[in-house]
Amino acid sequence: MVARPRAGIVALVVLAAGSAGCSFIFVQPPHEQLPDHGAAECTAVAAAPAIDLILAGADVIGTLYLAQHTSVTNTNGGPTVGVGFSLAAVWAISAIYGFRNTSRCTDLQSEPEEPIRPRRPRRPQ
Repeated sequence: MVARPRAGIVALVVLAAGSAGCSFIFVQPPHEQLPDHGAAECTAVAAAPAIDLILAGADVIGTLYLAQHTSVTNTNGGPTVGVGFSLAAVWAISAIYGFRNTSRCTDLQSEPEEPIRPRRPRRPQ
């Protein structure tokens, strides 16, 4: 029995969608409810959003390359191109989420703590 091309596309979509969004998985946003500990428990390193951005760009380039070949578009390649751009959108949204939260975390960590005011000495009476 010959495997259907659609089954391969579906398997590729499921595999790619499960691996998309490093920032959704690995970036811990700052906790606004805990002002004392919120900045300490968040992700300040932008590695995951950078990976998402690289994957989104590579996916767009690959999808555009695939769309330009007439053999792909003539053999019902439209769904493949649509899936490619959809996955690029997921990675791009994940990158935006990651960069936004890592930036907020860095800002919270760099805020100076409120200085403790020294007590005024009492005047002798």
